[in-house]
Amino acid sequence: MTLADALHGSILAFKELLTHSGTFMEAYYQDTAEMMLKYREHRDPLIRKAVMQLLPNLVQYDKVSYVARYLPETMTWLIQQLRKDRERSAAFLALSKIILVTEQDILEYLDAITRAIKDTLMTRNKLKATAETTPVFQCVSALALAVGTLYERSAFEILDAIFGVSISASLIQAVVDLANKIPILIGHIQGKILVLM
Repeated sequence: MTLADALHGSILAFKELLTHSGTFMEAYYQDTAEMMLKYREHRDPLIRKAVMQLLPNLVQYDKVSYVARYLPETMTWLIQQLRKDRERSAAFLALSKIILVTEQDILEYLDAITRAIKDTLMTRNKLKATAETTPVFQCVSALALAVGTLYERSAFEILDAIFGVSISASLIQAVVDLANKIPILIGHIQGKILVLM
């Protein structure tokens, strides 16, 4: 067993403790959060991915503390990961989960997230839906569900990019969530759908 394997196992154990141990982790929360943020730049991609998967659990466990102490650092790092091909999918999934917990606390990062969504979809423009687009659309759904009409301007900016990718179940769900939470977009969405037919 390598040091990276042991570290990966420890991160997975922390994730389970945060999820299933009730208040047990309260005394260890700050140390755990700081340790995980320290390992976010680990040279082993498996460790970085495990940290990304753990971050939403840290936020869920104690949203108030996490937002106050660690959210800026976390969001800056995750947004940077959206530019890296190998990290992008895991970063979008982590962001989606964090967005659903933090809701309006992520508003200051909305423009950067929207740019990353648009850039990712535009690079896959007119290509078949890939496994990589599913986390992107999950992030779009999370933004619509978490901040609703506050996402209106940003959502309007990415409609062309959304409909530039082949139809998939995750795209449909994202469009449904946008329409339900931001009704002013319904006419625009209907127009995009008509063009596709």
